Amino acid sequence: MDKTFSIQEFPHDAGAVGRWCKLLFGESIETTVDVAGVTIHPRPRELTPAELEQLESVLRAAKPFKLGVDKTHIVAGGEDYATVTVESVGDSIDVLVRDERVTVPLVDGTGKLEVAAEAATVEPLVVKAADELVYGFDSVEVIAE
Repeated sequence: MDKTFSIQEFPHDAGAVGRWCKLLFGESIETTVDVAGVTIHPRPRELTPAELEQLESVLRAAKPFKLGVDKTHIVAGGEDYATVTVESVGDSIDVLVRDERVTVPLVDGTGKLEVAAEAATVEPLVVKAADELVYGFDSVEVIAE
C-alpha cells in the first residue's frame, strides 16, 4: 500500500528520495514527489513501520540545497579557479571538496566557493554536501588540466 508523507514544499525530487532509501535500506524504493508531499510506493518491497518512521524523519529534516559552477575546466597552477555557487538555508553550510570539509557562509541563502588546483587532476574535483542525509545529493565537478 502506498504511504504519503504530507510535506509542503518538499525541497528535493523523487530521485533524491530514492537515493536516501538506498543509503538507508540498501535499495531504492519507488517514490513520487508532488504538491501533496512524498509518496512511497511499495516497490520493489514494502518498508517496515520502523523504516517508514526513519525515512519520514529524514524527509522532514531535509533542507534545500543546490550547487552551480561557472566553469567545469580550469588551468592547473593555482591562478585559475572555478566559482561554485551554493544555495541553501541558514547562515552557513558545510560542503566537501576532495572529501575535505569546507564551511561556506550564506548571505540571503547563497554562498560562493572558489575551487583551484596546483596540479592537473586525474579525477575531477567534486563539491557536494557534507551531510547528504540532510541536504541531498547535488554535486558539481571541476577538472584541472
